[in-house]
Amino acid sequence: MNNHRNKKVTIYRLSDFGLGISRYVGTLIDYGIKDQIMGKQSVPWYEFRQYKKRLSTNFYIADSRPYFLIIGGWNGPNPDGIFDPKMSEISGSFTVNHGRYMSCDPRWKTDFDRIIEGSGCDIIFDHRHTKLEVKNDVL
Repeated sequence: MNNHRNKKVTIYRLSDFGLGISRYVGTLIDYGIKDQIMGKQSVPWYEFRQYKKRLSTNFYIADSRPYFLIIGGWNGPNPDGIFDPKMSEISGSFTVNHGRYMSCDPRWKTDFDRIIEGSGCDIIFDHRHTKLEVKNDVL
């Protein structure tokens, strides 16, 4: 039985275009692992209502290398930003920012893994391909 329904959580997943990790806070409605059509692959999914939003959202993480994490509470650590503050250049009236890493670089994930491991957070659901062992309490 899923005992984390209607709890405040922080959700982390890979950002669009592979540029870093996105952080969302809100209320977890339900989550788990479901079989796709034809039962070929199981995919993690969650239903979630973001903080200050009225409607809930369903997400299915259908990726061959999924990166998806749910942490209890709204005080989870912030992932590193997309841009490296040390690499900013000021040229006249504009600033040029350089990305921390290239798109789809695996260091986006491994850097965040180190942040999570050092934070001591209450991990509710962990489906990261960078971990050797997937931890979940769905079943």
